[in-house]
Amino acid sequence: MSNQAADPLTMYIDLHRLVTTDDILNLTGFSRSTIDRWRAKGIFPQPAFKQGGSNVWLLRDVHQWLESRVNNGG
Repeated sequence: MSNQAADPLTMYIDLHRLVTTDDILNLTGFSRSTIDRWRAKGIFPQPAFKQGGSNVWLLRDVHQWLESRVNNGG
């Protein structure tokens, strides 16, 4: 049986999954003010767009940012 993670549709959905500020706070453990401050300084990725007045990111952008912090010692 094939691995579900290798399914092209699943990979596409994962790459384009949308996350909100609350999702990012839960994922990272950082505060909203820290994320906002890092966004203003260009440290944290900007949202992909606003949806209903809320910022929304692509999960892949946040994931890449997290990996870069881990790889660069944080």
